[in-house]
Amino acid sequence: MASSTVVHSPTLYVPNVPGTSNVRFAENRIISNAKHTAVFDYVTTWANLPKWLPVSEVAKVWKGNEDAPAEMGDVLYEEIKDKTRSPKVYTVVVLILGLLWVVSGIDEGETVVKRTVTFLTAPPDDGRTFFSRVFQDVRQYGPDLDSTRLSVMQPAAIQPGLKRLKALVEERWGT
Repeated sequence: MASSTVVHSPTLYVPNVPGTSNVRFAENRIISNAKHTAVFDYVTTWANLPKWLPVSEVAKVWKGNEDAPAEMGDVLYEEIKDKTRSPKVYTVVVLILGLLWVVSGIDEGETVVKRTVTFLTAPPDDGRTFFSRVFQDVRQYGPDLDSTRLSVMQPAAIQPGLKRLKALVEERWGT
C-alpha cells in the first residue's frame, strides 16, 4: 500500500483572480497549534472579528449571540475602518459546525448580495489546525472595476490579521 504525503505550501496567501474577471477573491490561510474546534468557534464569534481582522472596526449583532459562534441565519452589522466604504451586513448562509462557515454580505442599504466570506478549519494529521479565509466579490460584468484597491481584496493586507488570530487562539487554547 502506497503512503501519501501531505505537502503544505509555505505560501500564506494566494493572489487575487486576474483583473479581467468579474469575480474577485482573496484567500488567506494559516496553520495554528490550537484545536480546530477552538479556532472555528473563535473566528465565528462576531465579537471577536475586530480583534483579529484588520479591516473590521465595529461588529454589532442584529440577530444571534454576540459572544457565541454565529449560527445559520444570524446577522452581523460591521463598520469597517475605511470610512469611504459603506458598513456591511452579513448573514450566515452555510454552517457545518467546526468545519465550514459562509456568510453572504451586502453594503448597508442595498438588497443584492455581492460578496461571500468563507471560513474553513481542518485538522491536518499532525494535530495542528489549518484555517482559511476566502473573500469573494462579484462585480457587474463589463469594464473592470478596480477592487484591488480595497484592503480586503489584498491578501497581504489581511495576513497580519491571521497572524494575530493565530497568536490569540494559541495563547488561549494552544497545545
